[in-house]
Amino acid sequence: MPSGLRDGQLSLIDPSGRWVVGEAWDAAGSQHLLLWDSGVVRDLGDAEYGFADINPNGEAIVASYDGSASVGWRYHDGQLTRLPPLQSGDDVVLYGMNDNGVVVGLSTGQEGYRQAGFHQTPVVWSADNNPTALQMPPGDNSGWVADIDDAGTVVGAVGYDPRDLSEPTWEPVEWRADGSMRVLPGPEDGQEHAIWPRAITQTGTIGQEMPPQQYGKVWRWGSAAAAPTYVTDGRVDAISTTGSIAYSTLASDGAGADYWLLHDGVRHPLPYQHDEPITPLMIVGVSDSNVVYGWYRSVPMRWSCP
Repeated sequence: MPSGLRDGQLSLIDPSGRWVVGEAWDAAGSQHLLLWDSGVVRDLGDAEYGFADINPNGEAIVASYDGSASVGWRYHDGQLTRLPPLQSGDDVVLYGMNDNGVVVGLSTGQEGYRQAGFHQTPVVWSADNNPTALQMPPGDNSGWVADIDDAGTVVGAVGYDPRDLSEPTWEPVEWRADGSMRVLPGPEDGQEHAIWPRAITQTGTIGQEMPPQQYGKVWRWGSAAAAPTYVTDGRVDAISTTGSIAYSTLASDGAGADYWLLHDGVRHPLPYQHDEPITPLMIVGVSDSNVVYGWYRSVPMRWSCP
């Protein structure tokens, strides 16, 4: 931590583990954004924005607010380039960036969910910052995205026309790099499941059954055409590109949570010395070498797992 700063928190890492992003506060109470490069920290100054993702090249996507709308930026070598919305005045919310600099997020109207003209459109921004809307089924005005891989495949969900006052229905989907979309099938158990894709990995797409605060089931789609297979029960905190999953379960004593890394079918505990009253451990990322990053009570932490 840089001198003069306290109460450090980590927010995200890149898949290689080289880049780590966090925050800390100075004596005056101002928040500073911190960027670690191979363990060497740089203070980026008073934080007027926050990082949403960072790739192994050190290129990142950044969120801010300009007083009238949420704004998305590309960060590279200390320079910020604004990513344009689909429509003027839209909110832009960014979720992921691949190693090629292609960004995925949402361009959302400000009319309100039940108002005519509202849209929440999944968008891909090219490496030269041009936005392209992703396909949605006719009648669906709402979409959501979770991740993009280096081949340009995007996972997320599509939903309902928000002017329809009936109960909303969401379907998990995959968009290919050519823009085509397919619905991801549900489990073959005859039951209804609300599974939200979380990340694309080398072993398939990982999904979390909702609601996650109740430690729902975790699933994996090996391909977009096949039914998902059950992985474990728990609340997913972070996923590596190799398919390792950091997650939490209800503690054996019923108070608080236990934390784990699931790698190649083996569950590794993530121990920490917690205080009373119980404060949750925050897991923010897993590197491809199975190093887990997080923080507890403003202390940055990491665990190296086999």
